[in-house]
Amino acid sequence: MDYKALEEFFTVQDSGENEIECKCWTDGGVDMSFYISKDEWLKDFRNYVWNFDVDELIDFYRDDPEYVKHFTVSQSLNDFTDHKEYLDNCLSKLMEEK
Repeated sequence: MDYKALEEFFTVQDSGENEIECKCWTDGGVDMSFYISKDEWLKDFRNYVWNFDVDELIDFYRDDPEYVKHFTVSQSLNDFTDHKEYLDNCLSKLMEEK
């Protein structure tokens, strides 16, 4: 299985040399794109999911006045928590296929 398996869940773009960009958005429309290596894509994706920190993201985005105009703290919590669950489900499916 190669990194193309990610295309079931994300828009995947080859970013050159040994890197791919996986584009995705939360249900609320927040861009959550990330970069991982082609060779170690499953390990890198697993690490991305395991290190996805909802509290850290809320703190980061709450510093953006434009974001604050559109999201309450409760909405942020729900949006990022739902996205974390989506990522967990993606990882589970990819690990099953391996």
